[in-house]
Amino acid sequence: MNIVTPLDDNPADDITVLHTRIVTGTGGGPEKTIFNSPRYMRGTGYRELACYLRPPGDPGFEVLRGRASAKGCPLIEVDDASAFSPASLRRLAAICRENDVKVWHGHDYKTNLFGVLLKPLLGFKLVTTVHGWVRHTSKTPLYYAIDRWTLPRHDQVIVVSSDLYGRCRAGGVPENRLHLIENAIDTEDFRRSGPAALAAERVHLPRGACWSAPSGGCPPKRDSTC
Repeated sequence: MNIVTPLDDNPADDITVLHTRIVTGTGGGPEKTIFNSPRYMRGTGYRELACYLRPPGDPGFEVLRGRASAKGCPLIEVDDASAFSPASLRRLAAICRENDVKVWHGHDYKTNLFGVLLKPLLGFKLVTTVHGWVRHTSKTPLYYAIDRWTLPRHDQVIVVSSDLYGRCRAGGVPENRLHLIENAIDTEDFRRSGPAALAAERVHLPRGACWSAPSGGCPPKRDSTC
């Protein structure tokens, strides 16, 4: 376990929220939410930390360390070398006790499962954000089946699109615990770097052509969600 960015010296009565995620390499879409949240929540009575499970010695993780540091996001790393590691579960329990975590906010199938397993021992509230389900390997259908099993066991479930809202309702998540918060673009990080009229030419398309592109990609990662 390695604390990369110093933990905030917030008031003792602040409610600590632990954002948890499993990742390999440089991450993906959820980071724009996780790393940005702590700075906006300061002074509101909530203290937010990020806790990432990643393979030991993963060279791509240095990018995420830099992104977290740039946003002032406290980041805790946990070495996680297998699909289900009791050692990782014990380390996560220790982190929750050390930081008096009151809200566990998972962002993928594994941290959702770990949250469900730890809740009876630690008594925190369970929140998850469903970023989407994709299939990369023969194992991921099982992982996402586990994820869908955990969702109705959460106190609150956030989804980023209307289709995910429908799938979670069909999977048994009660309407009063399901919330749609659509994805957005952080204009501090993503902004136009040149005239709009030249955008098509930069990607070798004719002027005036109607074209579209995905707003958030799914880079290769460890059977995780986008």
